[in-house]
Amino acid sequence: ITMESNAEVEELQKQYAMPMEWFNAKALGKKLILFNTSLVPFLKNPNEKLGQIKHIISEYSQKEDCYLIYRPHPLLKQTIKRLAPTKYEEYMRILDSSDNFYLDKSSCFSRAIVFADELITDPSSLVTLWESTHKPITII
Repeated sequence: ITMESNAEVEELQKQYAMPMEWFNAKALGKKLILFNTSLVPFLKNPNEKLGQIKHIISEYSQKEDCYLIYRPHPLLKQTIKRLAPTKYEEYMRILDSSDNFYLDKSSCFSRAIVFADELITDPSSLVTLWESTHKPITII
């Protein structure tokens, strides 16, 4: 996906169907925040990264004007389980800590980029794609 203007984002929104999971009472009419995490920050400092994930999910789950779409790296769960098994239970507790966010496990990250209003991410390949949307980004 490369986009030169917001008009191109709007055109892609017409082409993609918004996932039905996002059409719920909790998300309706709210600002969609895409939260992306990659593997490298976890591998460098698992405690810090898990704390960061917990903080962001907790903070945005409480905001009434936002709905968080959490999109972890597809291998994050397996990586935690294999390389830091004591952290796996903590990660699963974080994911179960609130029902006021959506855990995006889909293989198509393009939809999240097209429909989200803002991105919160650690440095990853998603940053380059997101920057072409001209929407707000926070790199953590």
